[in-house]
Amino acid sequence: MIIASGRRRKLRGYGDTKEEASADLRRKAAEASKTSKPVQLSGETPIEELAKRWIAHIRRDAKLSVGTKDRYEGVMRTKILLEFGGLPISALTVPVLEDYLQMLAEEYSSNYVKLIRTVLIRALQYAVRLTTDIPVNNAKETTPIFVRPRDARPLTADQVLWVRRELDWWLHRESGHRARVDIVQDVIEVILGTSLRPSEVTALQVRHIDVERQRIHVNSTMVASSDGLIHQDHAKSAKQHRYINVPAFAWAVIKTRYKRVSEYGDSAYLFHSQSGVKRPYLQCGLLRTLREFRTQHPLLRPQLDGFDLSALTFVTFRKTAATAVAEAQGIESAQRLLGHSSSKITSTYYVPHHDSVIDTSITGVLQSTFGPRG
Repeated sequence: MIIASGRRRKLRGYGDTKEEASADLRRKAAEASKTSKPVQLSGETPIEELAKRWIAHIRRDAKLSVGTKDRYEGVMRTKILLEFGGLPISALTVPVLEDYLQMLAEEYSSNYVKLIRTVLIRALQYAVRLTTDIPVNNAKETTPIFVRPRDARPLTADQVLWVRRELDWWLHRESGHRARVDIVQDVIEVILGTSLRPSEVTALQVRHIDVERQRIHVNSTMVASSDGLIHQDHAKSAKQHRYINVPAFAWAVIKTRYKRVSEYGDSAYLFHSQSGVKRPYLQCGLLRTLREFRTQHPLLRPQLDGFDLSALTFVTFRKTAATAVAEAQGIESAQRLLGHSSSKITSTYYVPHHDSVIDTSITGVLQSTFGPRG
């Protein structure tokens, strides 16, 4: 019998007869199994066993979102186990992992390869904690995956007006899909006024709306999981909870939708499905409608003032709002609006780089400190 210390202990049963001794032995074995812990891993433990234990471990991790847990488990099962499942943990040397990641880089995007490397690092770090003969995490020693920053291409104010006008035209043309297009228009207006993610917009409920102060509380999001779409009671990360004062053009949309559903209680969704106000509108429906608009609209194929509107997404409007705030009040304000943990994320992925213009007050400081004295 293996007990919590990892050592084997022989159990003995006692009784006046053989049957009584056997029953006593079974009872002691059952009690010991209740209090025993899993056997400590070793370098010879199959990677399949490590994966099983690690997946159970991350499923209990409250810091990870459901979507992140699903992605990690999916990568482990569909990529790493298929390649290394029958090998022992000690077989995952630095050269083996380096060759594996380089091979993947020739077939998959850098973002996906980076995710696979992250899963390897996390799983092997878990193994390091539970073994005595694996002192280092070999996955950490592999070459970091470079992900080229996405080009932050926001719309100009004129382009926003053009998209609004053409969406309105398409709304009347596609009368059979009026409700779907109407929701897309409203989501775009809310994103332009708040820079929310589409999943944060569709998660807005009556309880998130402060009518008196004309603001919203962003503290939840919709996430896809193996069990379907679920309402996550915190933003993309818990640190991204924030209050946003909403400008008039976006507040008009929120207020109208709030009035329609407020009588149904705090859990009613502003953007709800046709099956009821307690069911959110699916983000895949938003994406499909916007894709149809791009495909069917004859003027979306050519470029407009240097912006290829065939690549128009909801993230485009999020970047547009963030850029307007950054240009007016600085990158830190845009960072807070977007809910990013650092301004580096904001400047890299959401706000395009511009040559800085140094404030005249700074020029004055330098002049008064180092300029010639009378």
